[in-house]
Amino acid sequence: MAVYAKGRRCPVRCGQTYIRYVQAAYDAPDLLLHIVSEDKALFMLCPLGRQFAVLRNSRFQGTAVRGTARFRTPFPVPEIITPQITAELIDWAGRGRDAVRLTAQESAACSV
Repeated sequence: MAVYAKGRRCPVRCGQTYIRYVQAAYDAPDLLLHIVSEDKALFMLCPLGRQFAVLRNSRFQGTAVRGTARFRTPFPVPEIITPQITAELIDWAGRGRDAVRLTAQESAACSV
């Protein structure tokens, strides 16, 4: 299934195209920044104003993440998304190291 890109920002980093958009969460009051690579190797959701990212069946920092996993981001995701913030998150997911995976208790506290 293709990722719908019409009318959405499509930044390019290191020769890979990503699709970026903000959408309301299905079952929570949060707004989520979605970053999806064109080949769907990266599928990341970042709640605005929070300091974690949700990855689903993604390639993350050189390893495969199966299912859903939550990781602490190196900085809180701001309420206003800029191309620079998107680029930093893509670089962190692709080339970062030593990501901190949230524990089960911390994950349970996250509404997304």
